Amino acid sequence: MCPVIEMNKSLQSILLFFTLISCVDAIFFDTGRLEDLPLVIDGHITDLPGPYTVQVSSSFDIDAKVSTRIAENVKRITISDNVGTVEDLVPQGEGVYKTASIQGVVGRVYTLQVELNNGKVYESFADTLLHAGNLDSIYYELNETGNGLYATSSGWGFDVLANANSGLASTNAFLWTTKGTFQVDTHPELVNQAKSKCYVQDNNQCSFVPPCSGLYNTGTSRSPNYAQVKPCSCCTCWYDLYNGRLVLSDNSFRHGASRFQAVPVYRVPVSPLLLMHKMYVHVTMLTLSQQSYRFWKVIKNQQEAVGSIFQPITGKIATQFKQISGSPTPVTGIFYAAGARQLRMVITRDMVVPTSLFTPIPLGGTDLSCFDLYPNATNVKPDFWVD
Repeated sequence: MCPVIEMNKSLQSILLFFTLISCVDAIFFDTGRLEDLPLVIDGHITDLPGPYTVQVSSSFDIDAKVSTRIAENVKRITISDNVGTVEDLVPQGEGVYKTASIQGVVGRVYTLQVELNNGKVYESFADTLLHAGNLDSIYYELNETGNGLYATSSGWGFDVLANANSGLASTNAFLWTTKGTFQVDTHPELVNQAKSKCYVQDNNQCSFVPPCSGLYNTGTSRSPNYAQVKPCSCCTCWYDLYNGRLVLSDNSFRHGASRFQAVPVYRVPVSPLLLMHKMYVHVTMLTLSQQSYRFWKVIKNQQEAVGSIFQPITGKIATQFKQISGSPTPVTGIFYAAGARQLRMVITRDMVVPTSLFTPIPLGGTDLSCFDLYPNATNVKPDFWVD
């Protein structure tokens, strides 16, 4: 799970980072009236094939104790460009909207418009899709740092690094994002039935095993007898983990005028669950316009300043949206266009040397539905996954 962090007004900006870059978690705002909840919009379009995703939510902090992020289902979301292309996004539920056919084209200028059910309309600042740079290679180094993303107690993990250059891009403003996809098999049939809830079946008997296991109690509540009546739908899941650190091009990775080497983009901890099978690591290099780069740079600066007693929180995040209809309500977030390049690598258990770095799988760690193990779970095998 992503960390839940409580912050005051001076740190509001950094919260945007956790919503837009890391796995989706709480975002906090100091606000008075519920009808004035800040709107958060997050999305982008690239020259890679879609679909592209836009997320909409409203967020607030209740008495500085309970932090809440509310998905917003809106009336309409539209992407348009400067040559007349217009597409309405398709709702996926929980404030998530996806495109159906549009694909970004280098040189075109893109705008997102969001119309709420209450008639308020917001529009993103127009952004030009620039030529992508070159993502030359990605590779890993197995080491012990103790501070890696999702690090295990041993600290051992695979640092994923990238080499890149500007290529045809007319800028050195780049953002690297990374997603790790892994598979875990669980055994919900092994749940502790003495502590499990009663799932009432159509024969009025209790099943103490989750119904998604495919097991059915053909006995009684006092003397259960389980039979496999359908396939288990929660025994195998695939999960997406996202890099929680913002990786932007800067001088620390620069080698020459337009080359970047050994950019640290991700860390895969040596974990018996995350590497139960393997992990696919997808690295994307996004070429940003100057307005988008400035937006992310301010967030990065504030992220790095948090926790430092010597460096103050500096820089105000300018809104990337304008409200064009309805009573005024705060809005934040970004919709941007970017040239993109992707590379993928696979990290497997046999890359861990010595194998003694693995700790045993916790006995109580897999006796539950796979949907309850990690966020971003699906029981549909990804298209790229090879067993």
